[in-house]
Amino acid sequence: MELKNLHREFIEKAQRPMTFGNLPISPKKQQLPIIAVDRWVADGGVMTKTYKFRRIEDKELFINQLFQYEREVQHNATITIDHDVVSLQLTTKDIGHPTELDKEYASFADIVYKDIVYCPDEQHTREQEFDLTD
Repeated sequence: MELKNLHREFIEKAQRPMTFGNLPISPKKQQLPIIAVDRWVADGGVMTKTYKFRRIEDKELFINQLFQYEREVQHNATITIDHDVVSLQLTTKDIGHPTELDKEYASFADIVYKDIVYCPDEQHTREQEFDLTD
């Protein structure tokens, strides 16, 4: 599925106004092999997933976009960073199980990751377009 379709689907499911600008950038075909990424796993009321990065700049951009998203929606994840790996844990603590906000966060993280990994030549543009604080 194309990133534009994923983004549109994400916005439609959110059921509230979101200001992501012109997301996502249309990915260019890369000659890089696809990076294996864990699937979201739900266990004990927590959704978890691990993302792996080839470049530290991509990892930093990913984390910064998550922080901007968290500021906008006022919903946080537990983020663990270990060298080239970023792990996310999502849950709504006072409810004890993943909610729609957690699922939206998970979708946003997946879309941002795909955009960063498959569009490495357009980081300067992507940083401007992901400005969620407008």
